[in-house]
Parts: sequence; C-alpha cells; structure tokens
Amino acid sequence: MDRPDAPPKEDQRQTRRDLRAAVIFGVVAATIELAALLYFFR
Repeated sequence: MDRPDAPPKEDQRQTRRDLRAAVIFGVVAATIELAALLYFFR
C-alpha cells in the first residue's frame, strides 16, 4: 500500500495560517461575548 504524498509546503503554510486565524478569531469572539455577559449581568 503506497503512502499518499505529503501536501506541498505552500498548502501546509496556508493551513497553518488558516488555523492561526481561526484560533485568534475564537479568542476575540469569546472575549467579546464575556464582556457582553459581564456588562448585561452586573
């Protein structure tokens, strides 16, 4: 059984960039949500 070829370097870089953007977006969204909850429930 042959192993599939590794994706090209550029694809790996793009995937890493997309993953980093998703993590940053998630952190920012969670921060905004927490701030909104604290604002409305204090």
